[in-house]
Amino acid sequence: MFGSFCVSATLDKLKERRRDNSNPNLKIFLSVGGPADSATISTIARDASKSHAFARAAARTLRSSGLDGLDIIYQQKAGLEPAKFFSFIQRVLVTRLVDIVNVAAYDFAGTDRKSISHPSPTTLGPVGLPQIYNMESFLDLWLKRGFQKSKLVVGLPFYGHGWLLDDSTNHDLGSAARQWITASAYTSEQGTWPYFEICERIKQDTATNFFDSSIQASYAYTDAWWIGYDDVKTIRTKTNWARLHGFGVYAWDVSQDDFRNVCGGGKNPLLNAIKEEMNKSQ
Repeated sequence: MFGSFCVSATLDKLKERRRDNSNPNLKIFLSVGGPADSATISTIARDASKSHAFARAAARTLRSSGLDGLDIIYQQKAGLEPAKFFSFIQRVLVTRLVDIVNVAAYDFAGTDRKSISHPSPTTLGPVGLPQIYNMESFLDLWLKRGFQKSKLVVGLPFYGHGWLLDDSTNHDLGSAARQWITASAYTSEQGTWPYFEICERIKQDTATNFFDSSIQASYAYTDAWWIGYDDVKTIRTKTNWARLHGFGVYAWDVSQDDFRNVCGGGKNPLLNAIKEEMNKSQ
């Protein structure tokens, strides 16, 4: 995986920005995994010898390429049990040497499901039932595994996952769905719309937007489609929770915010909501 790693022109430019002091605090990470390679991560994580080999190869690459850290992107739908994933992380990383752990508290419910499920609930599970697949429970798992609260950073999604409804009158969590929502007009990704596109579609299709207090997260729906996502209220709820509990937050990703003010709440409302909540006093 790492033997053929080559330094791209972009990486060279980033390093140059750090060397010429235009951005001396810039940190550059090697990112592995993601949608295409989460199954490979699962295979490695289930085998202790492969995990150690992975760690050694990653360390060599980071040192030889002058990078600052390793970003492992794992999507739960690849099927690895949470306990095995945590064991893998602990084999790969020495926790006392880790500066931050970005916890992707989203994609808990993929569009491969046949029922309406929120991809990033704050509390309860994707269908509003007591499960670990929500932001609060997921962070608690990391703490129970020995990771320091001050090093955990909560991921907030700037996109949503959606489905086409099986029955136009049933749009509650857990209701049947036919298939994932139509592909994004901007990213061409099936089942997923960026936040700014969700705003467009809510206006265009006169959709109903609803903040579900049981999961502390929002969704929008029409007679034809349903999408779960983080709107400004959800982002404020999550950021406030993270701040009060001593966690940091990050966004995935900023290019999907409403930078054109489609929603009518000003440019970049999600980023601004994070900033405002994080700047509040305890």
